[in-house]
Amino acid sequence: MARKSAPDEAEAEARAIDAEPWGPMAGMVKRQCPRCRYFFASPVDSTEPCCADCASGGTGPARIHAVS
Repeated sequence: MARKSAPDEAEAEARAIDAEPWGPMAGMVKRQCPRCRYFFASPVDSTEPCCADCASGGTGPARIHAVS
């Protein structure tokens, strides 16, 4: 079986971490992005329903990095 590429491995690792139970920090709420389904923490008064990656429309640098 061929090894996954670094970006594929990084995404799989991020999704595995995202699937683990966690709670938001004080003053934050836990939300799930309607586009990519990732869970993320955002300020209680935020009106942005999407995670930062989806909200930026992919215009920013990738925030998931493969670690060797």
